[in-house]
Amino acid sequence: MPLRLCGLFILFCAFTISSCNSKNKIAQIDSGFSKYIEGYTSGVISKKNTIRIQLTSDVSTAHSINETIKEELFEFSPSVKGKAYWTDERTIEFKPEEDLEPGKLYTVQFHLKQIQKVP
Repeated sequence: MPLRLCGLFILFCAFTISSCNSKNKIAQIDSGFSKYIEGYTSGVISKKNTIRIQLTSDVSTAHSINETIKEELFEFSPSVKGKAYWTDERTIEFKPEEDLEPGKLYTVQFHLKQIQKVP
């Protein structure tokens, strides 16, 4: 019995170590942006989900709800085509043209400086 437990422990350790060395590492978020961004889409999402950024305060630019944003606010890796919209005074949503690929890790950069003055 102890030999069987030892074998299971070694198998568990091997699985844990291999999962720690995964290429799909989540990017670190700069905490300095927390005074500008209240929330954002992250983690595992549906292939049909939108990507949402919620700012901490209203933006003083002229924008209409559900109107396409002309500025390139989102940068995806790998590339994703789509359009961004204001859903309210503080929330921007990116809608991909096609479903996201299941099991793929996407990283997104949001260009806050395009809509708000930041240091």
